[in-house]
Amino acid sequence: MKCNFKKGWPQVLKHIGHLRNYGMFSQTLLSKDSEGDGDPLDIILPSHLVERGQVIPVKLIAVKMNFPLKKMDSIAELDERFPRTNKVLELWFYQYKGKGEILSRGFGKVEEAEKTLNEVSEQFQQSLAEQNQ
Repeated sequence: MKCNFKKGWPQVLKHIGHLRNYGMFSQTLLSKDSEGDGDPLDIILPSHLVERGQVIPVKLIAVKMNFPLKKMDSIAELDERFPRTNKVLELWFYQYKGKGEILSRGFGKVEEAEKTLNEVSEQFQQSLAEQNQ
């Protein structure tokens, strides 16, 4: 194997690794009335492989706190440092349930994500209350 050189230096390729950590935000429910699938809110965690069933503290863009990407604070910053990452994430969601089953509206702002998390947390609490009646 030979190393690639760029401008006289060994070329270093930045990447986020395989999107192998797919899970959900606990205590959330994205109801079908809210254009969800009636399940908890989905999450992809770009990081080293995480054991199934583990609860992981993350930043809002879902970066494991002890992972090198933790310094990033936005999707734009992620895409700037790791070009086209957002396209890979979007493509993954587009294809994981089958072609055409998921509609992506792109990536929103942190405030939108926080609002959605609050709403789906409330939906979860409501569903618990209804089950206990």
